[in-house]
Amino acid sequence: MDAWESDGGAASTATTPFRLVIASAEDAAAPLPPLHPDAALSIPELDLQLAPGSRAVAGATTPAALLAAFRADLGGRRAVAVGESDDNAEWSSFWERFEEAETGRAPWTLVVGGGDDDF
Repeated sequence: MDAWESDGGAASTATTPFRLVIASAEDAAAPLPPLHPDAALSIPELDLQLAPGSRAVAGATTPAALLAAFRADLGGRRAVAVGESDDNAEWSSFWERFEEAETGRAPWTLVVGGGDDDF
């Protein structure tokens, strides 16, 4: 199964909005096309959106590396991942879902677009 989806066939750059469904370790290790620094990213299953220009995007070459960068970037922060909520239960739920995605226990979708209108 081809995990890449875009409106115009294979996604070649982050300037072309695309979705990547990560359902296996092979999907998580698949190379990403070069991500434009101004690309917005989203993982709907985690309710996670990164605005264009997020430094977590820089240098990520695989979906697994992108999650590792998200973890490093979010590790010291609380409210950014759960809609600015300070609710500890919501934060705990986010990290449980994140770890399920990170360890391959739950499939997830990476949505890459040029801005909020692409989601």
